[in-house]
Amino acid sequence: DLFAEISISVEPDHINEPDETFTVTLSSPSGATLGRSVATATIVNDDTPYTKVDSNGSIIPFAQQFDDYATTPWDCVIDEKTGLMWEVKLPVGHFNYLRLASHTYTWYDSSAATNGGNAGTENGGSCFDSINCDTEKYVVAVNQAGLCGYNDWRMPLKAELESIVDTSSSSPSINTQYFPQTLSYDYWSASSYANYLSDAWYVYFDYGDSNGNNKGNRWYVRLVRAGQ
Repeated sequence: DLFAEISISVEPDHINEPDETFTVTLSSPSGATLGRSVATATIVNDDTPYTKVDSNGSIIPFAQQFDDYATTPWDCVIDEKTGLMWEVKLPVGHFNYLRLASHTYTWYDSSAATNGGNAGTENGGSCFDSINCDTEKYVVAVNQAGLCGYNDWRMPLKAELESIVDTSSSSPSINTQYFPQTLSYDYWSASSYANYLSDAWYVYFDYGDSNGNNKGNRWYVRLVRAGQ
């Protein structure tokens, strides 16, 4: 034979990496002469931007990472660029009423160290009960439930929430392959609005812009935690 093909297996992983170039060198042929003994190849980066995580905190197998929500549900995603883990909202009708995508919350932070001089409005949203419908109480409830095996969930800072905006899409301006059930409306951040003490920053997931809004308004929430 004048030609031979060499196959090299590449095992998938969940590490976000750039393109990788490698060299294969052949030597000491038996009963043959090598016309070319060195070849260079490149593994092109096809890493996913997010990794899906199930309700227990286990990474969903690679073969199922591209399934839709109905086929293989997931409760959290890890942003491979920032390392942050994000809450994934649940569809209307889901048995877990705590985290339904349709629930709204008023902005409330009882800590003077972080509320910008105005605590906001307590329990003014519309959620799974009538006593926990503000951002602070929602964080407590989700941590008590141990979402994806963790109890250090918090409200995202403005810049963190902006980091998951996908400007290549709109209505909603987010990657819905990983963030299904995202509504094209305002989502609260943890950041108070410096110009007006009664306001806090939100991100508008219709077009992806951000602005300040009165803390007493009812908007949506997506929690975050530090990644693994």
